[in-house]
Amino acid sequence: MILGAGLTGLSAALHLRGARFVLAEKDSRVGGHARSEREQGHTFDVTGHWLHLRDDRCKALLARLFAADEWVEVERKTKIVMHGVELEYPFQANLHGLPLEIVRECLLGLVEAREAAARGAEL
Repeated sequence: MILGAGLTGLSAALHLRGARFVLAEKDSRVGGHARSEREQGHTFDVTGHWLHLRDDRCKALLARLFAADEWVEVERKTKIVMHGVELEYPFQANLHGLPLEIVRECLLGLVEAREAAARGAEL
């Protein structure tokens, strides 16, 4: 039984080719967070931040499954805006420029979370 026909479920089904299994998907379409929607002749990718393809094995798999002209590489140009400051991703590593009280709150939260994890407690 494979639950979900997103990238992971579809990859599992591909790798289990020839075996008996059931692939169950709750939505009417496969693809999960990595699908594209067609509307009025245009294609919109739902994936956004989900499909970065840093893993060479994932790149190779998708290159095997899709023609090169079916892919468009897009450079990410996103920022987080918080308290009027544009921050790079990941947020946790880019607190510079925020008001000191916000930086203090973030760092104290990190320390508290690590201490709680070390004690085996949940926050």
